[in-house]
Amino acid sequence: IHSLKKEQPAALSHREILERCPTALDVASPLLTPESFRLGPRWANLQIVRGGNQELFTGLELPAEFQGDLPRFALHPALLDRATGSAQLLFTPGQLENGLHVPFAYERLRIWKPLPARCSSLVRRAGLGLNKGPLATFDVTLIDETGQVLVEIAGFTMKQIDPAMLVSVAAK
Repeated sequence: IHSLKKEQPAALSHREILERCPTALDVASPLLTPESFRLGPRWANLQIVRGGNQELFTGLELPAEFQGDLPRFALHPALLDRATGSAQLLFTPGQLENGLHVPFAYERLRIWKPLPARCSSLVRRAGLGLNKGPLATFDVTLIDETGQVLVEIAGFTMKQIDPAMLVSVAAK
């Protein structure tokens, strides 16, 4: 961990992102909330999901009754989890058939500003595009309503696990 001596990145255009991500996707997709997960009400923050060519746009808003959490968290866990976890909608059919994927690692995390109650994320496949095997890697940028970059995540990696592992851990 170290302090950045760089200038904050230029703002992104919501209009241009939405042009690249024209397809409306289901915010209630089982890919976003697997049956084996029980998410609390703070995770009911996903407002819009749109897909494009190897990228995904999400609009997020922390429910009003939980916005009092924000002074305690620069990166609210529920907003960050939904912003990054939506990457599963970019999985290949083979990855989807091979089981549940969970957050595994961040290569680099840059925090420019704390997350507000309303923000958006842009998720893109990292590296060569189509990841193979049990790992899938993405780059994620979180922006505010004006397009100002709030957080940059390079190399967000999700790892495939056996869903039975969750059941066996929960039973103990």
